[in-house]
Amino acid sequence: MRVLVLWNQLTGYMKATLECLAEQPEVELHVVAFPSATDAPFSASESRPGKASYYTFTDDLDVGAIRDDIDPDALIVCGWSTSAYRRLARRSRALRILYMDNQWLGTAKQRAGIIASRWYLGPAYDVALVPGERQAHFARLLGFREDDIWRGGLSGDYHAFAARPGQVPASRREFLYVGRLHDYKGVGVLAEAFRRYSSLVPDPWDLTVCGTGPMQKVFEQLPGVRHLGFVQPSNLPDIVRGSGAFVTPSTFEPWGVVIHEACAAGLPVICTPACGAAAALVEDHWNGYLIEPGSAQSLCEAMLRMHCLPDVERRRMGDNSALLARRFTPDRWAVTLVSRIDRRLPGGPAASPHRPRRRVGRGSSIA
Repeated sequence: MRVLVLWNQLTGYMKATLECLAEQPEVELHVVAFPSATDAPFSASESRPGKASYYTFTDDLDVGAIRDDIDPDALIVCGWSTSAYRRLARRSRALRILYMDNQWLGTAKQRAGIIASRWYLGPAYDVALVPGERQAHFARLLGFREDDIWRGGLSGDYHAFAARPGQVPASRREFLYVGRLHDYKGVGVLAEAFRRYSSLVPDPWDLTVCGTGPMQKVFEQLPGVRHLGFVQPSNLPDIVRGSGAFVTPSTFEPWGVVIHEACAAGLPVICTPACGAAAALVEDHWNGYLIEPGSAQSLCEAMLRMHCLPDVERRRMGDNSALLARRFTPDRWAVTLVSRIDRRLPGGPAASPHRPRRRVGRGSSIA
């Protein structure tokens, strides 16, 4: 089974999942991906999967020639914003799989995208690969049939972060944020909430911040904050496991793989319902707290509750996070994906003619 993946910037967790895919005995894996972004400068060794042919996407790269040379059985494309990828999918004879993590927000742009679906997205893809139910709902609105929506489409690097139940020391007293330092990530809210929280208790926890971006100045000269800048994936698990609770106050977050990895490490999580992963991985007062997006007061109160929890309760929350995290692993992602592809290829047990196939009412938008 020849699989060609067309991706944006690769990350540590994508390296882990793609390596599991490449390890499947029937898979020959080829990957085309963008160079690393300036605010997430993953090194090549930390993001490029082994056991796979790798190509860096540039304006000069002939992706079509690569596709023709490989003649893939399955094509996996990240999103719909890269015109070169979209054109290649339209012309491909492979099973075309669209990975999408967009949530349905009901914006005017999304509604217009649905109307334009039959011309923009419909002719290009056969299957939607999505992380969870919120994304599946959007895929249905874009015209994908239920049988053509594959859930469980994303996993963190579970094994790098995983903790066993009872292994999490509740004595760790430090909040952790990992992510880009942009406004939509809620970092301004985080800085203000941490300032308020620190003024209300005599022995406040510290806050460790991992990431870079245009808003990193909001943490400067804020007592109790340790800003580590961008951290390569291999160095992150020890930092996560050395923390007491994970915080991500995003006002917009399609999924949020870092929530999965924090749960795998056995951390209680404080986040907003705007994070797509919250629907699957955060249960309010069971393994963390859900807060109001954009509210420094709501976040401050959640940090106070976490601070005041008895050690045994905080350990219980961490163990609950670890239990939820087991639902998603790179191994399961790879095995399930190969099985699904195999069933849809000509001659497979669930083969349906995907060349050509009926396409109705599909479209795309930018959230």
